[in-house]
Amino acid sequence: MDLSGRICIKSLVPLAINALERGGDPYRVASFLDWKDFEEFVKTYFNLSNYNVISNVRFTKRRLEVDVLAVDPVSHLGIIVDCKHWAPGYSKASKLRKVCLEHRRKVELLTKECSFIISKYPIIRKAESFIPVIVTLTDTFRGYVNDSFIVPIGTFRDFISNLRYYLELLAGEHGIVRNPCYIS
Repeated sequence: MDLSGRICIKSLVPLAINALERGGDPYRVASFLDWKDFEEFVKTYFNLSNYNVISNVRFTKRRLEVDVLAVDPVSHLGIIVDCKHWAPGYSKASKLRKVCLEHRRKVELLTKECSFIISKYPIIRKAESFIPVIVTLTDTFRGYVNDSFIVPIGTFRDFISNLRYYLELLAGEHGIVRNPCYIS
């Protein structure tokens, strides 16, 4: 609360999570978030599912970045997420296919360069392999496209809970990028 008695909210993410816990529609709730809060929203989903999480992982000389990197401490599966806060109903299939391909390449490059960034991001050692995922605000596209998963925010929690099932059903071993920096 500020001096005038107004309530100041630094982030809408706690309110959004609360709305979901009370049965709110994930698409509607997430549509009120800006792109930065959308990334934090995704990160919070992982935290609630007991993943170890970091965001804004930067690597390479070209300064590539991934939005969220999460590792399940039990299965040692890592998920590398690129968040797309595109308007609901966004339907440019060619753009989304291109983004999926670029994201997969980014994940592969991150694993190739893991030994150079491991000191800054030690969580990388905890993942035996990584799964490239694009989380979208829209539900126009979903599934496994160009070696990356497209997961609408409305099904994201289910995707995390049933990751092995989706991996086996849609991608098999091809959906996994092995991590040479994994330490068991």
